[in-house]
Amino acid sequence: MKTMNQQTAPATVIANAANTNTEASATAETFEQLLARMEVPTLVAHGDIVRGTLLPYGDNGHFYVSIGQKSDALLPKKDAGTLQPGDEAEFLVVSDVDGDECVTLSFTQLQHRKEVQGAWETLTTLVASGETTEVTIIGVEARKDDNRVSGVKASFRGLIKGFIPLSLVSTSTPVNELIGTTVQVKVLKAEDKGRHSNILFSNKAAMEALVGAAIELLEVGSTVTGTVSRIMLEAKTPRNEGNRREIGVLVELQPGVSGLVHKSNLSNDNRVKPSDVLKVGDKVEVKILNVDSANGRISLSYKEVDANREALVAKQSATVRDQLSELTAGEVLTGKVKRIIFERETTPTTEKRELGAIVILPNGTEAFLHRNECSDSRLVVISNLMKEGDEIQAEVKFIDLEQGRVQLSYKKVAANRERIQQVQKDLQTTFRSSVKVGDKIRGTVARTVGFGAFIRLGGGLEALMHISDMEKDHSRQDEALREFTTGKSVEVSISRIAEEGGHTKIWVVPAQA
Repeated sequence: MKTMNQQTAPATVIANAANTNTEASATAETFEQLLARMEVPTLVAHGDIVRGTLLPYGDNGHFYVSIGQKSDALLPKKDAGTLQPGDEAEFLVVSDVDGDECVTLSFTQLQHRKEVQGAWETLTTLVASGETTEVTIIGVEARKDDNRVSGVKASFRGLIKGFIPLSLVSTSTPVNELIGTTVQVKVLKAEDKGRHSNILFSNKAAMEALVGAAIELLEVGSTVTGTVSRIMLEAKTPRNEGNRREIGVLVELQPGVSGLVHKSNLSNDNRVKPSDVLKVGDKVEVKILNVDSANGRISLSYKEVDANREALVAKQSATVRDQLSELTAGEVLTGKVKRIIFERETTPTTEKRELGAIVILPNGTEAFLHRNECSDSRLVVISNLMKEGDEIQAEVKFIDLEQGRVQLSYKKVAANRERIQQVQKDLQTTFRSSVKVGDKIRGTVARTVGFGAFIRLGGGLEALMHISDMEKDHSRQDEALREFTTGKSVEVSISRIAEEGGHTKIWVVPAQA
């Protein structure tokens, strides 16, 4: 090993020669000047960073590194990384100078220090920018007082440890199952205080940011692939508790980003339940109908994807045929009224009339009950006999396997006929007792005939306004009758009331007459 004395011997000779000839030359250098000009190495210490070159010799456990000192340094092979003899690099001094003025170096520890320093710089930048990054969950943190889980410990690049409070973990997965997994986070705080460093992450904030960014990229009208994650039910109320209806399915497009396929966008057949078509875990193609970025809501359609529509038609046809094949025309069944259906409005002033009712049969089939099959009396309307949620008895009138339709009749059931008669009698009595000749009443034009118009009054009764009471001039009567369009609201005055054959008949005239 080359010593410091051997390396500086020529300089010493030059210095002595200069001292013996100081009087011979005015320009001769002094010893101090020579010493200052010489490259005398500064002794290194533990923690210093030095540059050196691996020498081509060593022993079983070490390399030797020339670092410009009196003695070459030792580099344990386990700390050399990928370096080979002849390579020049920077090293960390990991020991104090020994008796031979020799130190031990480490290349890998210096790289680790640089990586940690770079990680800290990155964390500081992330705090300022608010961008997301990845961390690995390495453990669970519990409170010391009651041993409840307070959050999870996380590692950034395997170099720096931080903490995610339980309230800032967005996933519903049990925290113990998160250990070893990688999650997205935002860096809320990064304070380098050595062993007492303070690093705080938020998985919740990162997911909200990622979800928001993902939603912004969605294009209305495009078709995307997702996974059915949940069958959605209507909100719970005291009325439907224990029997909530399915309103659609939730489809996860990517982690944290889900959209709703409403029942109306699942199938054109409102008799089909979402769970009849899709199951949790199914991979589906859906069309994006609407994106509400502000509220994070995505509306999807299943039926508008051609392949889905074809599969639905085939499946629904088979299901309906199976259900209808269980029914027999003429049998009496107990069904549940799903809803009352009204005629479509034609003008803003038109009164909507009841058209019929949808009744769910015991096998799940939805059947139609037309208003004409509820009662023969114009006085008794559907809402006088039933309301949504009621259980009623009805006779199967007609089954159309081809169209998948079932029609019912309420009035054909003997017990129902008795009820209809009683309801009609009660309505007549109530209304008859409340009106008298001369009363002014607002009604609605039900229909017109050649000799006048029938006006629908309260209680379901209809009164006749003769054409001669609309206009005395015979030549202008047709024109006057045309003013009484169906659904128009008119004010009338009762001119006559008569009881004929157990029925109440009423005649009216325009109120201003």
